[in-house]
Amino acid sequence: ARDVSTMTAPGQVPQTHIDIDASEAFFRLTTESIRQFSNEHQLYASISDVIAARTALALEHSRYLDARMISAHLAAVESHGPVTIQLTFEEASVEMIDEMREELSQIISRALSNVDAISILLFDYIAEQESARLATRLGFYGDDAKIFLGCINKAFRTV
Repeated sequence: ARDVSTMTAPGQVPQTHIDIDASEAFFRLTTESIRQFSNEHQLYASISDVIAARTALALEHSRYLDARMISAHLAAVESHGPVTIQLTFEEASVEMIDEMREELSQIISRALSNVDAISILLFDYIAEQESARLATRLGFYGDDAKIFLGCINKAFRTV
């Protein structure tokens, strides 16, 4: 991340602006996350909206991918690269991202950047969305779908 600045307009919540130099794969992960989140919530979301909402959810449930899945994702999707992505967060979201990064770093026993943590978060979101689609294609609905998704979650997550 670079060019971090904090700005506050009168009567507004402090905002932090961050420019990330991301890989092309990370960029595609962000655009797919925006598309799916926007469709799921029926609103035009920004990548900052997606990250803030999913970070809060991950911390609330303390549920993450397991170390094997995290390592595999980071090996497949380089976080840093030539594509600049501009993010704007409320200060509380920045603190939550830091907390999530620390928890993920402990799971895989190595230091992660906030960009790595965001990449893992977005991968987890896309995997969750694809699992839900699979349940529907297999004919699972209601409680049966919840049980099916619970089995998938249990197989790939730490609690």
